[in-house]
Amino acid sequence: LGPSGEARALGAEAPLAAEMGRALLYPNPIHDTNLTVRFYAPAAGEARFHLYNLEGQEISQARFPTTAGAVNEHQMDVSGLVSGMYLARLIYPGTHGQETRTLTLAVER
Repeated sequence: LGPSGEARALGAEAPLAAEMGRALLYPNPIHDTNLTVRFYAPAAGEARFHLYNLEGQEISQARFPTTAGAVNEHQMDVSGLVSGMYLARLIYPGTHGQETRTLTLAVER
């Protein structure tokens, strides 16, 4: 609400408070070939995404640009993954250096 009590729109670019500091992989579990990586980046730069099997072997990696102060979404083709659990590490520019998030991904084929 604004100072006089009226409702005020924040705009389409304003991230939800719940999305700040959070990263998502969806759909999860994934059945098809396109995975979406979604995260809020406080600073502009480059994000790095690494996908590992449970033995710690890197299976895939990607780099994509980030927009500062916005929710960033990027698509990845994961058609080569077999059924199983995977660990993902997302590294992106933060307010004071790099932010790192570790996520899990379930693949069901």
